[in-house]
Amino acid sequence: MPEIPHRKITALLKEIHTIPIFLLHGDEYLYKKATQKIIERLLPENQRTHNCMVLEGDNDVTIRAINELNTFSFLAQGKVVIVNDARIFDQGQSPTFWIEKIQSALKADNLKKAAQFFLSFLARSGYTLDDLKIDSTINQPTLASICDQNSMTRLIQYCHENNLKPVSKQDQNEVIQQKIESGFPANHHLIITTDTIDKRLKLFKVFKKNGVVIDCRVPTGERKADKEAQRVVLNETLRNFLIPYNKRMAPAAFHKLGEMTGFDLRLFSHNLQKLVDFVGNRPVIEEEDVMAIVSSSRQEPIYAFTNAILDRNAAEALYFLNSLLNQQMHPLQVLTAMVRQVRKLLMAKDFALSSEGNHWEKGCSYGRFTTNVLPKIEAYDQKILALLDSWQKELGQHHLSGKASGKKKKNKPAKSVSSDLSLKKKSISPYPIYQLMLRTDYFDRKEILTALQKLSQADFQLKTSARPPKRVLEDVIFFICKPCFSKVT
Repeated sequence: MPEIPHRKITALLKEIHTIPIFLLHGDEYLYKKATQKIIERLLPENQRTHNCMVLEGDNDVTIRAINELNTFSFLAQGKVVIVNDARIFDQGQSPTFWIEKIQSALKADNLKKAAQFFLSFLARSGYTLDDLKIDSTINQPTLASICDQNSMTRLIQYCHENNLKPVSKQDQNEVIQQKIESGFPANHHLIITTDTIDKRLKLFKVFKKNGVVIDCRVPTGERKADKEAQRVVLNETLRNFLIPYNKRMAPAAFHKLGEMTGFDLRLFSHNLQKLVDFVGNRPVIEEEDVMAIVSSSRQEPIYAFTNAILDRNAAEALYFLNSLLNQQMHPLQVLTAMVRQVRKLLMAKDFALSSEGNHWEKGCSYGRFTTNVLPKIEAYDQKILALLDSWQKELGQHHLSGKASGKKKKNKPAKSVSSDLSLKKKSISPYPIYQLMLRTDYFDRKEILTALQKLSQADFQLKTSARPPKRVLEDVIFFICKPCFSKVT
């Protein structure tokens, strides 16, 4: 079957049920979007929970995926197995490539992925785990160049504990090739995604012959041709995003948005959603809209991270978590940002449930919000601050009345009530508050309170346990975002 560019996937959807294998490679954002379209066409929504399996690209996971596809589903319905980040096409890479992959994964504290790359490196270098002993000194120069002794010990120990071994790629590929050429039962489909591929490999040609290959690559260089290719992809992303909203973007606004986000499709799409909400009923997004909304959040992954959590979008949140940790942000700083946003969400939810919040309704436009809801928020803030002030005075009087008699001390003036519990601060733009109110529709109050308890437990673990901080933060993300897991990303 042919290899097609990602932008032609719509035409492919017409004959999708006759295709047993889909191989998508290139830009992660593009191939995940394409994968979602394929899933939506292959399986009705009510079948995706039980008939769609998602696996990560571990050492022998592709063979496991194929074996799963050869097992008939209980109700004789279709079945889809997805292998994300498959590592079966990249064996032609140099040792330096694998060492960089291992080091990057270790830097992000992703021991699972680091072990995966480590096993790939060993298989291609002729080593076995039996050649390496836990806590032994690594004298071989190539192995010593991978990481420090402590990290090497962690890698080897992880592989032993999880019964992972380097597998000969030649043997593994032959098994995969045989199983693919044998075919799958009707309505059973394999989807493989990867960022790295070697088209010279025999296995790639087997996939291309028996399925369809979708090229999601985009040049990342600075040459004029590369920049033009990036502009085309951004334009396609813009058009596809705005069609459902019946909106368009002025050329100057598109240029400014691309200039401010760079070629980052996740951030680009994230900002498009903000702009759509901001302009309300207006059909055209102008340059001043971009300046008003995007300029204040340019390259601020911490806000993109916390917003993804409140959107209950686990995939986006995990992506930005990796970005933050790679930029050396301390895990406790990340957790603090999460706590702050969930507390704000609770404040917004309490307003929505109050008598003042009766003007808020699901899907409220930005114009209606600023006219009808924002004044009520300001009144609600004053009411809450007045209540807190009265409580503080009562506590102060009670404290004074309970003091033992003795030498009098000069009373210090009472501290003013903190404005941290105010939704609308004097200098803040109304738009972030509007975004926060939109996200209250994704949670009920009990869920928010439970999320705060989970965050408190995570704080305790980060400060007292030896568990990897990234795993702790990932657990919290999955916990808060779990209602969205019916959607494959």
